[in-house]
Amino acid sequence: NCDGIDFPQPYTYTGKDQVDIPCDVINNEIPVPDNVYDYVYTSHLIEDFVDTKDALKKFIRVLKNGGNLILVFPDQPIYEVYCKNLGIPMNPYHIHPDMGYDFMLKKLNEIPGITYETLFSSNCEVDYNVVMVLKITKQA
Repeated sequence: NCDGIDFPQPYTYTGKDQVDIPCDVINNEIPVPDNVYDYVYTSHLIEDFVDTKDALKKFIRVLKNGGNLILVFPDQPIYEVYCKNLGIPMNPYHIHPDMGYDFMLKKLNEIPGITYETLFSSNCEVDYNVVMVLKITKQA
């Protein structure tokens, strides 16, 4: 079982997929109580937040203590080269020119009251994508 949290229809309409909880996560709080989910998975969204630390806090707030945060995002410098080499336009919503694995670790380490264990990571082993699977522990 999972909940899809995203912009309301029709933006996210692909096939017959429906959004379970419509929300502009970038500009609003996720309308879910604290400590609900065992897993939070976000793919190619966090790079669009002006305040990456705020985004991480939003995702961690709804995650149960000991839950897994799964982040998929681009390494921006590698992404830019990738787009240039293929002659495709870059996503104009990416905010941080230095977005990447080290950038994300720095932001995670700035969040008080949590520790994390890296369960899996892939730093651009496939194209320009960074994948991090983290077990999040919240201190009381």
